[in-house]
Amino acid sequence: TSECQSPDLNPIEMLWHDLKKAVHIYPHNLTELECSMLVDSYPRHTQWI
Repeated sequence: TSECQSPDLNPIEMLWHDLKKAVHIYPHNLTELECSMLVDSYPRHTQWI
């Protein structure tokens, strides 16, 4: 049946989805790293205000 062919039921597709999410968490270049560090610093800066 077509329900058995659903990507939502395929454990490999679920694994690929999780892997892609994990890879995209990390910055890929210096600009992304700098932006990430800046955004991460916002809570500290707003505490001082």
